[in-house]
Amino acid sequence: MHQVKGLEFDCVLIPPSFSKLPLTATENPQENTLIEEFDEERRLAYVAYTRARFRLLVFKHQREFALEQNIPFHFLRM
Repeated sequence: MHQVKGLEFDCVLIPPSFSKLPLTATENPQENTLIEEFDEERRLAYVAYTRARFRLLVFKHQREFALEQNIPFHFLRM
């Protein structure tokens, strides 16, 4: 997303992500670090959402809903 700052596209498609959000089960970061990581995720989402000129398609899954609620998300592979 950092590479498209300042650019616009007729249509932007944002697929869901299946990576974890800042915390893992073994990490215990300080409060400020966690807030900063969530803020960076939100900034990247804002950049992605504002690149579309005419059509924006956002597909949300559990990770995106966790980001909206400021909670960790752990993707479990089966």
